[in-house]
Amino acid sequence: MAASGSVLSVALPAQSALGLTGFMLNLADPFVLRYYWRQWDGRQLRLILPTALVGIVLGVWMISGMPDHRLRKVIGAVALVLAVLQLVFMRAKIQVGITGAWAAASAC
Repeated sequence: MAASGSVLSVALPAQSALGLTGFMLNLADPFVLRYYWRQWDGRQLRLILPTALVGIVLGVWMISGMPDHRLRKVIGAVALVLAVLQLVFMRAKIQVGITGAWAAASAC
């Protein structure tokens, strides 16, 4: 999301770019939900959901009061941090969140 938000913020105001990115992600949710139907772990969902809701509320509060020029810098910084983390994980061959049969299949 951060990369698409940063690219869109070049052409649109930063808040609009984030809103459009969130809308596009929500459009993808029904397809993902159909693919993974009944394959989720309820315990993990109970652990993730409260912090996700807090993150959404804090994000909306932070974005609503932030000037556009500063929000563009935050979007760019988040995109860079996520890109660097991706490179670190790829270089170290760290597999985050993959367990079971999928981990065995992806290790081949």
